[in-house]
Amino acid sequence: MLGERIRQIRLARGLSLRALAEKMGCVSAQAISNYETNKDTPGSSVLLSLADALGVSPADLFKRTTVRLGEPAYRKCASMSQRSRHALQSAVTLQVERHLEVEAIFSLDAHRALELPSSFREPIARISDVEGRAYELRRHWGLADHPIENLIEVLEDHGILVVCVSEDSKFDGCTYPDAEIPIIVVNDNKPGDRFRFDLAHELGHLVLTFPECWTEKEQEKAVHRFAGAFLVPESRAIEELGKSRTRISLLELSELKLKYGMSVQAWLHRARDLGILSENAYRAVWKMLSARGLAKRELGEPYPLERTSRHRRLVARAYTDGMISESRAAELLGLSVSDLHQVLMDGQDHEQSSAAATAGSR
Repeated sequence: MLGERIRQIRLARGLSLRALAEKMGCVSAQAISNYETNKDTPGSSVLLSLADALGVSPADLFKRTTVRLGEPAYRKCASMSQRSRHALQSAVTLQVERHLEVEAIFSLDAHRALELPSSFREPIARISDVEGRAYELRRHWGLADHPIENLIEVLEDHGILVVCVSEDSKFDGCTYPDAEIPIIVVNDNKPGDRFRFDLAHELGHLVLTFPECWTEKEQEKAVHRFAGAFLVPESRAIEELGKSRTRISLLELSELKLKYGMSVQAWLHRARDLGILSENAYRAVWKMLSARGLAKRELGEPYPLERTSRHRRLVARAYTDGMISESRAAELLGLSVSDLHQVLMDGQDHEQSSAAATAGSR
C-alpha cells in the first residue's frame, strides 16, 4: 500500500512526521499521517513533493518489491531507542528490497543458497568446539587457512546478504535468521578491523547452534571465539606467533592486524584462547596497552573499511546495458543523478572519492 511505503521510507530517512512536513512545506504532519494510514490519498502535486523530500522518485513510492525480514536476532542493543530501532528496520528493509530488485532484472536468485557442513546441524557442546566449526566452514567454502582479503565478498558469494548501516556506537550488528534470505546487518561507522570482527561475530550467530540450556552470555563467548577462529585459524595463529610465548611485542601485533584485518585486542584474545599466551602473560600485555592509553584506542594504522560491491556492480551493469534508466540506477544506489555520473566515471562511490581527495591533500 502507498501509505505503508511512505512511512517505511520516512523512517528509513530518520524523519518525524513534523520534519517531513517542514521539508515539503505544502502539507501538515497530520496530513502525512493520514496518507501513511491510508485515510487519505495524496494528489499528484503532493506526491511529487513527497518523493522530492524523501529523496526518491514518485514511482519508488509505489514499488511493490517487498521482503519479510522477521525479527532481528541477538545484538539488537537494548540501549537503542524504539524510534532508532524502527528507523534501522526500515533502512534495512529498503536496502534489501533494492538488492532483490536489481537481481531480479537479471532473473537471478537473490543469492545462492547458504550451504553449511552437515555438522552445523548439531549444537556445539563446549565453547572450544567453535574452533573446529570455524575450520570446517572455511574448508567447506574453499578458503583454506589464508587471510581473508574481503570478508563481505566471501559472505555474499556464499548466500549471505550483508547490509551496512551507519549508526552510533550503541549498535554493533544483528542477523535476520527468519528472513527470506540470510541477512547480516553491521554498523560501518567503525574502524575496518572492528567492522570485520563484527561481521564474523554475526556470522557465528547465523550459523552456529547452541544447547538450549546455554545462557546469552555463553553464546556470546562462543561466537566471539568463532569470529577470531574464522578470521585467523589456529594453524595460522601458531605459525605467526609460535606455540607458546611469555611476551609479545606490540610491533608483531600491529603488523598482524594489517595482514589479517583483525585488531590488536582481538589478536591478544586469540593468543590467550589458544594457550599461546598464559593468563598472566595476557594480562601483562594488556597492562602495557593500558599504560599507553591503548586499551580502548586501537594500536597502529587503521585497517581499511570494506564495502559491499555486488549490488553496485549489478546496478552499473544494468544501467550500462540500457536495462534501467539513470534515475532508477541512482535510486537503487541511493545517489543523486550527478553523483551517479561521478561514480561511473571515476569507478568509486562518493564516499570513496571523498576519502581519496582527503588523502591526496595530505
